Amino acid sequence: MTKTKSEKKLTAAGARYWIYNPDGKTTIVAIHGLRGTHHGLQFIAASLPQYRLIIPDLPGFGESKPLRSKHDVKNYEKWLAKFIDELNLKTKPVLLGHSFGSIIASEFASQNQRKISKLILINPISLHGNRFGSFVGKSYYKLSQFLPEKTGTRLLKSQAATTVMTEAMLSTKNKELRERVYEQHFAYFGTFANRRSVNEAFSATMSGSVLPFAEKLTMPVLLIVGARDHLAPLKGQARLYKKLSNGQLQIIPSVGHLIHYETPEKAAEMIEKFVN
Repeated sequence: MTKTKSEKKLTAAGARYWIYNPDGKTTIVAIHGLRGTHHGLQFIAASLPQYRLIIPDLPGFGESKPLRSKHDVKNYEKWLAKFIDELNLKTKPVLLGHSFGSIIASEFASQNQRKISKLILINPISLHGNRFGSFVGKSYYKLSQFLPEKTGTRLLKSQAATTVMTEAMLSTKNKELRERVYEQHFAYFGTFANRRSVNEAFSATMSGSVLPFAEKLTMPVLLIVGARDHLAPLKGQARLYKKLSNGQLQIIPSVGHLIHYETPEKAAEMIEKFVN
């Protein structure tokens, strides 16, 4: 995977963002998932050289400062509205969201139908899978919250915890690709502003879903899902698809919750056909 070049980092609505393929005629604003940064989605950007991708670090993650308010879906939606307004785009962008970003993007799209042209959801959260995994995750974040701040933060950033989370999402057996994903997660999973931001965002992820917004999404919507996604299983994606009035469902076999890392080229092909 070759990374595309980007312009220097910029700031809008208090968040750092990067522009990839700045000469592209169609703009895609892309929102990453929980504990991610713009780095993860840049592999899809590299496979879409004809599109201009704008990818921010969500407030509280990467190089963006945390929100002053609670890091929940509603406040992230308010931030996204301000972010897109401050970009001063000449044409309506396509909005893309991965995982937790899919919930934020859907909340925004449901209330701002006229501000975007199309919506793309990659590994959207429509049904939370693996109850045991959810219990372990909730216990982990709850423990980090009640420990002394330095100890709790150290737990959240621990390499052991990152390894467990990565294995829960990773499907590929390809050694080189696995190493690349681990390299990315070890580098960026711990780049959150503070434990408040990551714990609040985790709670928003676990309690949130795209489903409540589905019937209000009247623009064209593309769902790109993984057949082996245990965090957002196919059963929920089928339910989400049925609620969409103008939706498309694309399933990528043998991949889980990390489509943007494992099969960015395939996702890019689907995005290109949809946007065109």
